[in-house]
Amino acid sequence: MEFAALSRLTGNPIYEEKAHRAMEVIWEKRNEDHNLVGTIINVNTGEWIRRDSGVGAGSDSYYEYCLKSYIVLGDEVYLERFQKHYNAIMMYIANGPFLIDCDMHKPRSSRKSSIDSLLAFWPGLQVLWGDIDVAASIHDVLYYVNHKHDFLPEAINIDLIRVLWGSHPLRPEFAESTYFLYKATGDTYYLDIGKSIVESLDKYARVKCGFAAMKDVRTKAHEDRMDSFVLAETFKYLYLLFAEENHLPFDLDDFVFTTEAHLIPISLQDMDNGDRREGDIVEDKEKTQLVCPPFKHRMASLNQYERMMKKQTSSPRFWPASQPKPKPKIDVNPLSHHFPTGIDFNKESHLNLLHKMGIFIEAQNERGVIIKFDPEQAKTGQLKTDGILIMQHFSTLENNKKGDCITFFVFSKKL
Repeated sequence: MEFAALSRLTGNPIYEEKAHRAMEVIWEKRNEDHNLVGTIINVNTGEWIRRDSGVGAGSDSYYEYCLKSYIVLGDEVYLERFQKHYNAIMMYIANGPFLIDCDMHKPRSSRKSSIDSLLAFWPGLQVLWGDIDVAASIHDVLYYVNHKHDFLPEAINIDLIRVLWGSHPLRPEFAESTYFLYKATGDTYYLDIGKSIVESLDKYARVKCGFAAMKDVRTKAHEDRMDSFVLAETFKYLYLLFAEENHLPFDLDDFVFTTEAHLIPISLQDMDNGDRREGDIVEDKEKTQLVCPPFKHRMASLNQYERMMKKQTSSPRFWPASQPKPKPKIDVNPLSHHFPTGIDFNKESHLNLLHKMGIFIEAQNERGVIIKFDPEQAKTGQLKTDGILIMQHFSTLENNKKGDCITFFVFSKKL
């Protein structure tokens, strides 16, 4: 989108042409049977170096720009491609509210057992696509992890328990999806989540000269870094989440956010990329105002701006009354829902339901049972989620990992 904007503002089509060609190549290199792409490609040979397919690191912006390029440029080719990719993602990568990487060529036979934090942007894109209920369920899982650790770790096991990579450089993706879900639903639950994000930043990340990245979300140790996206994206989405319409000098509905949270006007599709000569100045004042909108009220000084911000952010609407962090909406204790009187491993009906969740008895004796959880054996995405959450209740017991399966010894035949 950025290169298309550059072409249409300068009249030189080369920028848009080169960017479009890059999108074409990725589309051509997809797996045509599954409509999935990998994460790293050799730009010299066109061969995939990493064939992992997901919506997180390595492919997130490609999928994002398939949809947003259609919105901004009006080219239906991008819409058709996004539709095919989206269907493939929901078929092979989405497992209920979980997004798990797979092999682009063998999506049903090879899967990862981890979730990376960059995929947290996906619910926000689903809102733009109109799949709001699914977006909300994925966001709930992410918030469950965020609620537990105060931040999203870079990678966590699909059991939602074991942190695999504890770093968190104050990424914006979770705040981004929270913002879009609030705008789409008006549910103040998302304002409460936004408040909890800000409180975690203020409590754990604030340092003398800014905000420090988390070296490990479990210990809250700092890294000596503050990436530019913290200001450009994370704080921007958090401000917009709480901002009233009269706080903003323009209508956000006239723009689309780039992957770096910059604003591109939707009116860009009305501008031709080749009518003007290179170097000519765009003279359409109405459209150039949309590209870089002037502030309605110029601040006489930084002190005046600071006073205005303090007044806005101290209002009841911006900052709800002090309260505990909202609890995730997902049912973190499905035992009470499926087994209100407890799990009885001697009851066939209980065993059948556990099997549907991917939970099986490996062995049992007079002391208890050994149970195994295999998420791939769950019958539905929701039952898989319930199976994962039930296994969390056993997480304090000794466990070991066997491939993508989790095995526990349970010291009672009835739970």
